[in-house]
Amino acid sequence: MKKRTIIAIIITALVVFCSNRLWLDFKPMAVDFNISGKGICNIEVQLNKENNDKFERIKSLGKKINLDKNQHAHFSIERAKFPKRLRLVFKNLDSTVEIKNITLKKGKYKIDDLNQFMLNQGEIAIQNNTLQITPPHQEI
Repeated sequence: MKKRTIIAIIITALVVFCSNRLWLDFKPMAVDFNISGKGICNIEVQLNKENNDKFERIKSLGKKINLDKNQHAHFSIERAKFPKRLRLVFKNLDSTVEIKNITLKKGKYKIDDLNQFMLNQGEIAIQNNTLQITPPHQEI
């Protein structure tokens, strides 16, 4: 009788653990910002679970955005639980881009300290609470 009870508890826990995606509601992490510039570029938003620069345990979402329109960029990243770091990856960036009003979770969290942003290539400037990213100059 004791063995049957223990086996039943183990099987129940295993079934609940394996089927949690079917009955649990995971709300996506919303990342929003206003962006302007020229041309079309690909932007990937990465959220890291760890508080380090390695970005090994990430959830990400990428989009192609037309920068000619001053627009609001919205990224809804599925299954991102309690991220510690945010990274924006730009591809095919041809001109200066301005980013402002970066918010997470529909405005619940705002990124006010733009001085924490770093850039691998190109130049970064902060003016009037706006992040300005200039791509590296390519010589032909």
